[in-house]
Amino acid sequence: ALVPLVLGVLIWFSLVFVFFRIFLLLINSYIKILLAIILSPIYLLFEAVPGQSAFTNWIKGLAGELITFPLVVGIFVLGTIIVDSASSGNLVQFPFMVGIDPKNFGYVIGMMLFFMTPDLVKAVRQIFIPKPGILDQAGP
Repeated sequence: ALVPLVLGVLIWFSLVFVFFRIFLLLINSYIKILLAIILSPIYLLFEAVPGQSAFTNWIKGLAGELITFPLVVGIFVLGTIIVDSASSGNLVQFPFMVGIDPKNFGYVIGMMLFFMTPDLVKAVRQIFIPKPGILDQAGP
């Protein structure tokens, strides 16, 4: 009787931890967007220097931070659709999982998507904000 209680508390604490990770990810993006917009005149002033492309870096950074909000909402909506279809039994029944209740399998899929959300957002953000290479940091 003690094992399910310990597992439940462990899962609850991990869910709270991931919730705060997602919340801090959104707050971090919001602050970076505000700073990028407020400091944009100073940052874009470097566009006047020949050979510099400050605007493309600024717009890529801003797009990478702005994509965070619709991406989190999209992941949650996709997770809700998948969980609802798995709970109703419309999802494909995989072999060797005949005895598993579809409603419980839907919860497992939903938790997997919830736990993957911060890493998925970071991966998509890396598409928009690539790390500068050695040649990008070289002078003229």
